[in-house]
Amino acid sequence: MNRLGRAIAFNTSLDTYVSSLSREKKPGTYNHYISVNTQVLGMVIREATGKSLTTYLQEKIWERIGMESNAYWLLDNRGMELAFGGFNAVLRDYARFGMLYLNNGLWDGEQIIQKDWITASVTPDSPHLEPGKNVLSDSPFGYGFHWWIPPEPKGDNLAKGIYSQFIYVNPEHRVVIVKSSAYTDYNLDGTERSIETVEVFRRITENLSK
Repeated sequence: MNRLGRAIAFNTSLDTYVSSLSREKKPGTYNHYISVNTQVLGMVIREATGKSLTTYLQEKIWERIGMESNAYWLLDNRGMELAFGGFNAVLRDYARFGMLYLNNGLWDGEQIIQKDWITASVTPDSPHLEPGKNVLSDSPFGYGFHWWIPPEPKGDNLAKGIYSQFIYVNPEHRVVIVKSSAYTDYNLDGTERSIETVEVFRRITENLSK
């Protein structure tokens, strides 16, 4: 992250930075989330679609579900989005995205995202991605396609940003909760605080459903 921060600060293209890296472990063997992997995914989408992430998101999601406000993406000096954490939107639009997931990709009668893909994205498909105590992972949270599963799963799932931003989705109780505040000591005990936050979300959800 320090090298990535310097690359951005000194106006280096993210493509150049990413191409300087080498992998630490064999893919598919250990769950260790690092931001640059998300950046690589963003670049793959750009090359596969021939469109910027901004344009692709706008066409496929933003306009189709009627988001309330404009969103903004931080860019490098070549116009590449900071896919790993440079997306800015209002709280209610994050909640709309959570509602899209809650409804299995269906919005106002239109299938925006395929239901099977939604299911796969919140379902760990390898041992190193399973939630709970896992010697093949450095996190108690399980992992899907950039969606997280709580350490003690109850059918709920979440998008989780650094410093404790969340889109929490509880299909059983039909509830979506969004949290946008930042926990400044995240690097000290962020995982423990994230687990506590999920429990708070669950309590809120249970009380709303009474």
